[in-house]
Amino acid sequence: LYSKFANIGPALGVVNLYYAMKLGKISENDLVLIYGFGAASSACAVVVRWGDVKLSPDPFNQPELVGVASN
Repeated sequence: LYSKFANIGPALGVVNLYYAMKLGKISENDLVLIYGFGAASSACAVVVRWGDVKLSPDPFNQPELVGVASN
């Protein structure tokens, strides 16, 4: 995802989960490791059993949003 968004810092975990689901890499009842890191050598991790999650449309492929954030 780096080539699409560059460094998105704190949002990286959520964005990775979204695209992993969209690409079919995560399915209901899978065990998923979610890992994050921060400043001063801090890190966290959690393992969750994935449920029946519905995805919204891809927010980056909606023509009406193109250019909304740019000024």
